[in-house]
Amino acid sequence: MGSDTGSGTPTANVLDRGIKMAMPATRPTNASARGASAPESRPRLLIVDSSVDDTVQMRHALSSFFEVQVVTSARRAIHHLERTGYDLVIFDYKLPDLSAPDLIRAMRTLRSDEPFLVVSGVRSEQVARECLALGAFDYVLKSTEAFRALPRIVSRALSQDRLVARIRELEAQVALLERSSDRTRDPLTGLFTRQHFLQQCRARQFTEAVSIVILDVVGLGSINERFGDDQGDKVLQLLANLLGAALGKDDLACRYGDDELVVLLAKADAERAEEVAANVQADILQATHLGANPVEQGVRLRAGAATGVEGVPALIRTAEKSLADWS
Repeated sequence: MGSDTGSGTPTANVLDRGIKMAMPATRPTNASARGASAPESRPRLLIVDSSVDDTVQMRHALSSFFEVQVVTSARRAIHHLERTGYDLVIFDYKLPDLSAPDLIRAMRTLRSDEPFLVVSGVRSEQVARECLALGAFDYVLKSTEAFRALPRIVSRALSQDRLVARIRELEAQVALLERSSDRTRDPLTGLFTRQHFLQQCRARQFTEAVSIVILDVVGLGSINERFGDDQGDKVLQLLANLLGAALGKDDLACRYGDDELVVLLAKADAERAEEVAANVQADILQATHLGANPVEQGVRLRAGAATGVEGVPALIRTAEKSLADWS
């Protein structure tokens, strides 16, 4: 089904069974759009659509309230998303190079978490369900009335995104409070405390060589200065999560110092220690933090490793002497 962007009687915008569709509106009703009069604080939107007529109408409807950028292909959208963040992305189901589901999957590969709308001329309940199942806030059928309603729809999407972010923040605070009551765990990262880690190491009787890996994070001060004091903590939490995913069931990890994490790899030789360090390095280089990669924001990671049977404290001292930059 094609797009209805003409000036005649608008086609119906609602598919059967109550799937969310646009209803006519002339102005956004939510506070974020009303407060968007100051250009420096306006939410940034990326529109991905190859139809010149449609993008002209969407830009006309949205530009009074939002900062709007338009690209004509999925590949150009990916190029922009790799380099900057947007508050919301709007794209057609059919693009010259990729379909909407393919673009959504590409955004996930980038770990891009922008909310998105699909605005399409494809009248299909199955297609609409597919896009909603993949995380679209709404599936909007193209029409003159739908374009006029876009400011309201975008405002609702942004409000929901802020609500979801707040819920996640509260969940993280609850998890932090739960961890703070556990004296064996560092409340920030969820890893073992230094004291409990060393106690666990002393309690174990190792009959084979073990490996110690130290991860030292450099540059958190600049992150705090640029984004606020809590953002350096989020980098540490990100690294701790990546590290936890790389460990085996017999391995131990702790927050050893303010910016230093230590890992005990049981029954591991030097080759496995290097492998774990390399895996965490690869993950942190692909991860995003505040819309960008932590390394690109100025965070440097140093790694040191030691393998032997001489005891954990001695191995830690050896690993500290071998600390070297990853990036």
